[in-house]
Amino acid sequence: MQWLLSNIAGGAIRWLTAVIIGAICIMWGFAPSTWFVNFIGEPPAWILAPWTRLIIVLAGAAIVILIVHLDRRSKKNAIAAIPQPNWPISDVIDYLVNDSDAVLKQPKEPWIEESGSHKGHRMIEKGVEHEDARKKVNERLISGELRIWGLRQMPVMHIANQFEQSKREIKIEYWERMQLDFLSCFYRTVTIPQTTQIPGKQADLQWTGLMLSKEQVLQTWPPRRWWRRIIRKPRITFNSV
Repeated sequence: MQWLLSNIAGGAIRWLTAVIIGAICIMWGFAPSTWFVNFIGEPPAWILAPWTRLIIVLAGAAIVILIVHLDRRSKKNAIAAIPQPNWPISDVIDYLVNDSDAVLKQPKEPWIEESGSHKGHRMIEKGVEHEDARKKVNERLISGELRIWGLRQMPVMHIANQFEQSKREIKIEYWERMQLDFLSCFYRTVTIPQTTQIPGKQADLQWTGLMLSKEQVLQTWPPRRWWRRIIRKPRITFNSV
């Protein structure tokens, strides 16, 4: 029913438009067919002028060049929109901790231990922001919001920690059994596993050299506002925690 009504309304609008245009032509004594025949049979002098022809040719060439340019740019934009593995996992976590607007857990204020072997010592909690950033990235991998690539472990090798030489994408199902490693994902490496087994789940092949798409990460966690960058604390690196 809606399709029928939309077609009837469209037909009525087209008919009304044609009636208005016809009425205007009658009022001004203008006949399009007669004007077109006269224009072709006896064209104005300015149409036959060399400069007019040159301008027409140049305008046509400019239009063709513009169309080709826009087509190439649209293809480049389409290719750029495809997520690419261009940001190491360690840099992604560092970005979340220091430069993004992600809300991360903060360490507790230093305290004096009241019991145990460290009684009387001043205790400082470190690595909280990096660990929370690792969890947030892991959650987005499980949900499929982020894609990730890496070097897969070779299944049958007599030497430990041998990985393939070509990057491939890690399927979302992988994160049902495995997770980002608690330590090695904070560093750049292609020789040490950056994934580890989830306790209680069946182990799978490990991966290293993990890379994410910078565009996807920035869309998920935009950069901090400029005023927050000015007043931010000193950068927190995992080596310093």
